[in-house]
Amino acid sequence: MIKKRTLNELAFIVILTFLIQSCSKSDYKVKVKYTNATGSKIEGLKIGDHRIGKLGIDEETKNIPYQEFRFDSGLPDEPIVGKIDGEKTLDYSTFYNCGTQKYAVSEGSFEIEIKKVEIDDKTYLLLNLK
Repeated sequence: MIKKRTLNELAFIVILTFLIQSCSKSDYKVKVKYTNATGSKIEGLKIGDHRIGKLGIDEETKNIPYQEFRFDSGLPDEPIVGKIDGEKTLDYSTFYNCGTQKYAVSEGSFEIEIKKVEIDDKTYLLLNLK
C-alpha cells in the first residue's frame, strides 16, 4: 500500500514539473540572432526587453527568443539602446513614425545586423535584416 505522504509528494512533483514546463521559453517561436556591424564595441546593449550587455565588433549573439517581433515596412522595429565609446546611443526606429506598415510576427528566425548611423553629431543604432 502506498503511503498518503508519498502520494502527496508525487502530486507535488507532477504539479511542479507542469508549472516549470509551462513557463519555459520553448513557447517562443521567434528567434533572433544579432550581429554588431557598427565597427565599435557596444556596451549596455538592450533590444526590446532583452538585456544583452556587451557585444564586441562583429560579434554575434546567440538566438534570442521572442514571443513576437515587431517590424515597420519590413524593417525591424524593436527599441534598441546602448553605449559606444561611453556615449549613450539613440534608437533609430524613433524615425519610424508613420505606423501604417507596422506589424508583428509570432514565429520565424531572423538574422539582424546592428548598424551605427550618425545624424547631427548624434549616434543612432539601427536594426537591419541581413
